[in-house]
Amino acid sequence: MQEATSQTILAAPNSRKILTWFLRIAGGSIAAIVTFLAFCFVINLKDVELNPAAGELLALSKKPVEMNSNGYIVLSAIDADESQDVLKIGQEVTEKLTFLAHENPSRIDYFEKVKYKKVPGFTWHSFRHDNEGCKDGIDFCIKADLLNRKVLETALVQNALLLKRYEMIQQLPQFSEPPTISPVLVTGNNISLWEGSDMAVTEAVFDIADGKIKEGIEQLQRNDLCLRRLMRQSSTLSSKTMITAMLKRQVKTISELVEMYPQLVNSNGDELGKMLTPLTSDELSLVPALTDEAQYSLIRIKSIKYAEANNFADHFFTLFYQVNATQNLMADRWKTLIPSLNILPPEFDRVRKGLQDPGTILNEHAYLPYLHYLYNPIGKILFYTGFTPYDIYFAYMENVADLDGYIRLVGLQLDIRRQGITDDKMLAYVNGAKEPFRSPYNHQPMTWDAAHKQLQFTGSRSYRDSSGTRNVYSVKML
Repeated sequence: MQEATSQTILAAPNSRKILTWFLRIAGGSIAAIVTFLAFCFVINLKDVELNPAAGELLALSKKPVEMNSNGYIVLSAIDADESQDVLKIGQEVTEKLTFLAHENPSRIDYFEKVKYKKVPGFTWHSFRHDNEGCKDGIDFCIKADLLNRKVLETALVQNALLLKRYEMIQQLPQFSEPPTISPVLVTGNNISLWEGSDMAVTEAVFDIADGKIKEGIEQLQRNDLCLRRLMRQSSTLSSKTMITAMLKRQVKTISELVEMYPQLVNSNGDELGKMLTPLTSDELSLVPALTDEAQYSLIRIKSIKYAEANNFADHFFTLFYQVNATQNLMADRWKTLIPSLNILPPEFDRVRKGLQDPGTILNEHAYLPYLHYLYNPIGKILFYTGFTPYDIYFAYMENVADLDGYIRLVGLQLDIRRQGITDDKMLAYVNGAKEPFRSPYNHQPMTWDAAHKQLQFTGSRSYRDSSGTRNVYSVKML
């Protein structure tokens, strides 16, 4: 018993030493954590100044758009009732949407705030959807249009107001889109833009079928001039994509007209050839669209700061989110990205290999991410998770470059018909074709498929038509 008591007495000082050691460790850890949190709190108390890149983009976003000679103004109210002055209503709509967007780009009540008397709805798209009797590269769409002419002529009459307003857009010299308005808002209007172009092309086909060659060719020329101007001036990715589809439809129509009405080759070869010139660098470029995307992204990220802080999570969010610092991050990336993507198709692969998303670079470092997120962690999370990957922009660029390849392919078709090349000499002629009739990506010749009597161009992006999904553009030679 005495021995056990002695051991207990000896163990007591050791226990006190262990407890003291534990308390010191715990206290030190708590002090370190408190110091660390205090440090994080203090460094996040103050935002930084906007850098020149961010200031320049924000200044651009405040620049008003042209109101009197701008086709976008007509498009913004293209569904206004026939009794309305569409240019006047379009100006009011654009001014109101711009004001609302500057006030808060995140708002969802745009359409509740902007109201005007509208037509019941354009129906051309439903007629066109019901008339898909063609297969790209296999059957001719204008044959289906001519077979269903009565139906389409009824649709032309019912949608005459849409065509009239599309022709107004054709005549106006500018197409300038406000960068502050959410691209989602103009999706419906872009569909109306496509419908207007499709109606103009359909009318041209009917004129040519009726022997009114001059009227039909002039209609196609007006539309070509308009679409190429829109390719240069459109400044959102959604509108650029829609206009690319519109121009592709017109080029396909010209290709079919050359085969169905071979007399056009001799009588109007020059006019057709001018509409089949390769896209210029300005028409290929996404720089205007990316610049507007950059402006919208900076304005959009700023609006997040103004969320009401109703609970602890909101207070935490606003405390560790610095608007200017986040805008600087975004502006710096845009400043690097936009010039690097101002390239022609032969440079796509080289530039793509040299670009790397900043988040990937950061995460490859052993400890840098932990230090990086101490200041403005919420803003940096928004930046890295919300910025579109480079490959998405290359997809847009390749979509336009594929259109350029298709234009070159149809240009080669017209050239072959004008030169009177026979089937036995076709392969040699295609392989020896000059630069305007070669692939925009690598300057290689187009392909001649003798078995199917088709000229072919292999694009970079797959597209869907009534034949399925593919990336080969075909021209059938009758």
